Amino acid sequence: MTLHGRVGRGSTRHHTIATLACLLTLVACAPTPRGAQESAANPVSRTPEAAKTIVLGQLNTTKAYAPWEFGDNSGGGAVLAEVHMASLVSQDARGAREPRLAARVPSFDHGSIVVLPDGRMRTTWTLRSNAVWHDGEPFTADDLVFSLGVLRTPGVSGGGALTTVLSQIHSVEAVDPHTFDVVWKTTFYKALDLGVRDFWPFPRHLLEESSRGDLQAFMALPYFTNEYVHLGPFRLAQFQAGEEQVFQRFDRFFLGLPKVDTIIIKTIRDPNAMFLNLKAGAVDVVGERVLTAELFQQLQADWVQSGEGTVAHRQFNWRYLQVQHGAQWVRPPELAQSIRPIWPRTSGFAADWPRPSIEMLCVNSCTRASRIPVRTPSR
Repeated sequence: MTLHGRVGRGSTRHHTIATLACLLTLVACAPTPRGAQESAANPVSRTPEAAKTIVLGQLNTTKAYAPWEFGDNSGGGAVLAEVHMASLVSQDARGAREPRLAARVPSFDHGSIVVLPDGRMRTTWTLRSNAVWHDGEPFTADDLVFSLGVLRTPGVSGGGALTTVLSQIHSVEAVDPHTFDVVWKTTFYKALDLGVRDFWPFPRHLLEESSRGDLQAFMALPYFTNEYVHLGPFRLAQFQAGEEQVFQRFDRFFLGLPKVDTIIIKTIRDPNAMFLNLKAGAVDVVGERVLTAELFQQLQADWVQSGEGTVAHRQFNWRYLQVQHGAQWVRPPELAQSIRPIWPRTSGFAADWPRPSIEMLCVNSCTRASRIPVRTPSR
């Protein structure tokens, strides 16, 4: 993905990225300058000329910030979740797992993945001590224990992969504020994939009391719309249901001070209208599955001639081999070493596989390309 963001009046900032995770690395994880640890109530002062805004386009109508609204990738909305929220892990440009709220990913090497005598498996997550919710409250392991209880409520999880992961969890425990234990019913190949789609955190201090009542009343809370707070690099500043959401940078983001001041997520339901907005400069970036193939091709041809933007291509059409074995079957690293010659183009997951099971193998069988159009603002 290629990103052109407006940087003040009459200048541009150009970032090149391949996934949304990289977008956040570039937009949200700048080195923290002196004074960047001030609270959101006392942001670092900046001149208007230095303000940076990026407008992201989606076809989806944003009704709420909750897992039941982010289970479908169509329309380009789901991939924008990490603009405002965070989970234990995410993925880098190559699809490799990397920690977010977790200080590190569990591993056999440092004893944070253990196969128990009865065949269950325990993963121990060490959490970042500097993560805070957008209202300034500390994020702790108790939030994750609470979140599991909410996610297991029928109708909340959103189904799909999230339901698959939740069904394999036997129990969880907040060992201390920054240590979170998950005991799995058996060895499980997705035990380390507790990302946005698999484990959506909720703030216990805001939702615990309401979660004990009626489910529909809980899901209708203003927390999930105009009072939304989470843990991502940008905090909600303005919510217009189905139209536009404005996010301001969160100066206490745990990975550092975001480089961009404002992100606007704009809903334009018609792909043809989205195309015209990209051409006019009203939208800076859209993801794949937003424009039709014909519109992508037309946009690329126009921008090659004018230099006004870039349609970036990335490979997709991945094929997944998911094999689940019990602990008695596998003795890595020998197994992992034997698999690598068979699959020469894996996504780099082998180093931190839950070793008593076989991790997901990701084989690139790309015959097409995903297209992401980005407009270069006029000088």
